[in-house]
Amino acid sequence: MTEIANKKTYLAKIKLAERLGISRPTLDAVIQRGNIKPGKGNKYSLEDCVAQLKSEQSDKTADQKQIETRQLLQSRLILRRCELVEHDLAVAKGKFVAIDVVRSETARMVNAAKTVLLALPTSLAPELSGLTPAAIEKLLRDKLTDTLNHLATGAW
Repeated sequence: MTEIANKKTYLAKIKLAERLGISRPTLDAVIQRGNIKPGKGNKYSLEDCVAQLKSEQSDKTADQKQIETRQLLQSRLILRRCELVEHDLAVAKGKFVAIDVVRSETARMVNAAKTVLLALPTSLAPELSGLTPAAIEKLLRDKLTDTLNHLATGAW
Protein backbone atom coordinates (compact mmCIF):
# COMPACT_ATOMS: atom_id res chain seq x y z
CA MET A 1 0.00 0.00 0.00
CA THR A 2 2.87 2.43 0.71
CA GLU A 3 4.09 1.96 -2.84
CA ILE A 4 0.69 3.05 -4.19
CA ALA A 5 0.37 5.83 -1.61
CA ASN A 6 3.72 7.34 -2.65
CA LYS A 7 3.11 7.05 -6.40
CA LYS A 8 2.39 10.34 -8.14
CA THR A 9 -0.40 10.91 -10.63
CA TYR A 10 0.78 12.29 -13.97
CA LEU A 11 -1.59 14.02 -16.38
CA ALA A 12 -1.30 15.88 -19.67
CA LYS A 13 -1.55 19.66 -19.28
CA ILE A 14 -5.09 19.89 -20.65
CA LYS A 15 -6.36 17.17 -18.27
CA LEU A 16 -4.42 18.70 -15.40
CA ALA A 17 -5.95 22.14 -16.01
CA GLU A 18 -9.44 20.60 -16.22
CA ARG A 19 -8.90 18.60 -13.01
CA LEU A 20 -7.75 21.70 -11.13
CA GLY A 21 -10.46 23.90 -12.63
CA ILE A 22 -8.00 26.45 -14.02
CA SER A 23 -7.14 27.64 -17.53
CA ARG A 24 -4.26 26.21 -19.50
CA PRO A 25 -2.31 29.55 -19.41
CA THR A 26 -2.76 29.69 -15.62
CA LEU A 27 -1.45 26.13 -15.36
CA ASP A 28 1.55 27.03 -17.56
CA ALA A 29 2.35 29.93 -15.22
CA VAL A 30 2.03 27.69 -12.14
CA ILE A 31 4.36 25.11 -13.69
CA GLN A 32 6.89 27.80 -14.57
CA ARG A 33 6.78 29.52 -11.14
CA GLY A 34 7.07 26.20 -9.33
CA ASN A 35 9.86 24.99 -11.58
CA ILE A 36 7.82 21.81 -12.08
CA LYS A 37 9.41 19.47 -14.60
CA PRO A 38 7.40 17.10 -16.79
CA GLY A 39 7.53 13.42 -15.98
CA LYS A 40 6.97 10.45 -18.24
CA GLY A 41 5.43 11.22 -21.62
CA ASN A 42 5.64 15.00 -21.08
CA LYS A 43 2.98 14.75 -18.35
CA TYR A 44 3.01 16.70 -15.09
CA SER A 45 2.57 15.59 -11.51
CA LEU A 46 -0.87 16.45 -10.17
CA GLU A 47 0.53 16.41 -6.63
CA ASP A 48 3.36 18.85 -7.47
CA CYS A 49 0.97 21.26 -9.19
CA VAL A 50 -1.48 21.07 -6.27
CA ALA A 51 1.33 21.80 -3.80
CA GLN A 52 2.52 24.79 -5.86
CA LEU A 53 -1.00 26.19 -6.25
CA LYS A 54 -1.75 25.74 -2.54
CA SER A 55 1.49 27.50 -1.64
CA GLU A 56 0.69 30.42 -3.91
CA GLN A 57 -2.92 30.68 -2.79
CA SER A 58 -1.98 30.44 0.90
CA ASP A 59 0.51 33.28 0.40
CA LYS A 60 -2.21 35.34 -1.27
CA THR A 61 -4.72 34.79 1.52
CA ALA A 62 -2.16 36.00 4.07
CA ASP A 63 -2.35 39.48 2.55
CA GLN A 64 -6.16 39.64 2.39
CA LYS A 65 -6.36 43.38 3.00
CA GLN A 66 -4.35 44.08 -0.15
CA ILE A 67 -6.34 41.76 -2.37
CA GLU A 68 -9.60 42.73 -3.93
CA THR A 69 -12.63 40.70 -2.88
CA ARG A 70 -12.97 38.95 -6.23
CA GLN A 71 -9.32 37.92 -6.29
CA LEU A 72 -9.56 36.69 -2.71
CA LEU A 73 -12.59 34.57 -3.57
CA GLN A 74 -10.82 33.17 -6.62
CA SER A 75 -7.82 32.31 -4.47
CA ARG A 76 -10.02 30.58 -1.92
CA LEU A 77 -11.83 28.68 -4.66
CA ILE A 78 -8.56 27.43 -6.15
CA LEU A 79 -7.32 26.48 -2.68
CA ARG A 80 -10.51 24.50 -1.98
CA ARG A 81 -10.27 22.79 -5.37
CA CYS A 82 -6.71 21.78 -4.54
CA GLU A 83 -7.83 20.40 -1.19
CA LEU A 84 -10.59 18.45 -2.93
CA VAL A 85 -8.09 17.02 -5.41
CA GLU A 86 -5.78 16.05 -2.53
CA HIS A 87 -8.69 14.32 -0.79
CA ASP A 88 -9.67 12.49 -3.99
CA LEU A 89 -6.07 11.36 -4.44
CA ALA A 90 -5.89 10.12 -0.85
CA VAL A 91 -9.12 8.16 -1.31
CA ALA A 92 -7.85 6.68 -4.57
CA LYS A 93 -4.61 5.65 -2.88
CA GLY A 94 -6.46 3.90 -0.07
CA LYS A 95 -5.55 6.32 2.72
CA PHE A 96 -9.18 6.51 3.88
CA VAL A 97 -11.69 3.82 4.76
CA ALA A 98 -15.35 4.11 3.86
CA ILE A 99 -17.65 4.62 6.85
CA ASP A 100 -19.73 1.60 5.85
CA VAL A 101 -16.64 -0.59 6.09
CA VAL A 102 -15.83 0.81 9.55
CA ARG A 103 -19.41 0.24 10.73
CA SER A 104 -19.48 -3.30 9.39
CA GLU A 105 -16.11 -4.22 10.92
CA THR A 106 -17.05 -2.68 14.26
CA ALA A 107 -20.33 -4.61 14.34
CA ARG A 108 -18.48 -7.82 13.49
CA MET A 109 -15.96 -7.25 16.30
CA VAL A 110 -18.67 -6.44 18.85
CA ASN A 111 -20.66 -9.55 17.89
CA ALA A 112 -17.55 -11.73 18.18
CA ALA A 113 -16.79 -10.30 21.63
CA LYS A 114 -20.42 -10.76 22.71
CA THR A 115 -20.45 -14.41 21.59
CA VAL A 116 -17.19 -15.27 23.36
CA LEU A 117 -18.04 -13.41 26.57
CA LEU A 118 -21.57 -14.81 26.81
CA ALA A 119 -20.17 -18.33 26.50
CA LEU A 120 -18.03 -17.87 29.65
CA PRO A 121 -20.74 -18.54 32.27
CA THR A 122 -21.68 -21.86 30.64
CA SER A 123 -18.10 -23.04 30.33
CA LEU A 124 -17.09 -21.85 33.82
CA ALA A 125 -20.10 -23.05 35.83
CA PRO A 126 -18.81 -26.60 36.40
CA GLU A 127 -15.35 -25.31 37.36
CA LEU A 128 -16.72 -22.82 39.92
CA SER A 129 -18.75 -25.19 42.08
CA GLY A 130 -17.13 -25.87 45.42
CA LEU A 131 -14.45 -23.18 45.11
CA THR A 132 -13.78 -20.50 47.69
CA PRO A 133 -14.69 -16.91 46.82
CA ALA A 134 -10.99 -16.05 46.38
CA ALA A 135 -10.48 -19.03 44.02
CA ILE A 136 -13.64 -18.09 42.07
CA GLU A 137 -12.39 -14.51 41.71
CA LYS A 138 -8.96 -15.71 40.51
CA LEU A 139 -10.48 -18.17 38.01
CA LEU A 140 -12.89 -15.53 36.65
CA ARG A 141 -10.12 -12.93 36.37
CA ASP A 142 -7.81 -15.40 34.56
CA LYS A 143 -10.53 -16.56 32.14
CA LEU A 144 -11.64 -12.99 31.39
CA THR A 145 -8.04 -11.89 30.87
CA ASP A 146 -7.38 -14.83 28.53
CA THR A 147 -10.62 -14.16 26.63
CA LEU A 148 -9.93 -10.43 26.25
CA ASN A 149 -6.34 -11.11 25.14
CA HIS A 150 -7.67 -13.58 22.57
CA LEU A 151 -10.17 -11.00 21.31
CA ALA A 152 -7.47 -8.31 21.18
CA THR A 153 -5.39 -10.38 18.75
CA GLY A 154 -8.19 -10.26 16.21
CA ALA A 155 -7.87 -14.03 15.68
CA TRP A 156 -11.55 -14.74 16.30
